[in-house]
Amino acid sequence: MKSINRKILVTGSAGFIGSALALRLLERGDTVIGIDNHNNYYDPALKEARLARHAKHPNYTHLRIDLADRQAIQDAFKTHQPQRVVNLAAQAGVRYQRLLLVVQGLKKLFADEHFVTLLRAEGLDTLPKYLAERISNFSPKPTNATNPTNPITSNEMTTPHQLEGARS
Repeated sequence: MKSINRKILVTGSAGFIGSALALRLLERGDTVIGIDNHNNYYDPALKEARLARHAKHPNYTHLRIDLADRQAIQDAFKTHQPQRVVNLAAQAGVRYQRLLLVVQGLKKLFADEHFVTLLRAEGLDTLPKYLAERISNFSPKPTNATNPTNPITSNEMTTPHQLEGARS
């Protein structure tokens, strides 16, 4: 493996992907500054075990800071002056909340007959199967009360009217 020797800041460095990347970069000869806030969404022992694989490497520096702490991040950049940044940090659970917000918004739009008419007029009266499944899976109601077969998951494309049971 070719030695590159760059100074790289990796966020989420105690996470599954971040720790694997940090190891690989260290093996390549790079200097790694790892940032992770070590929240307890996942078992903290998992993060500590991942971090232990490379924490004592001479070219590794670990910072337990939150990306939301603007001053700490500015200080890290000023002190360590990374040449590259790999942002792998993510707040677990946030994606689900955002998806839920989007799904609820889509359900409301599909409940609006004017919106559905506009979609049809634009030639957009079908949804990709994956999106339709995601929307329908957020509904506690069956997709079709008279037909137990789920039309949303049985078709390649789905019309907004097939989402009736998924509306809130």
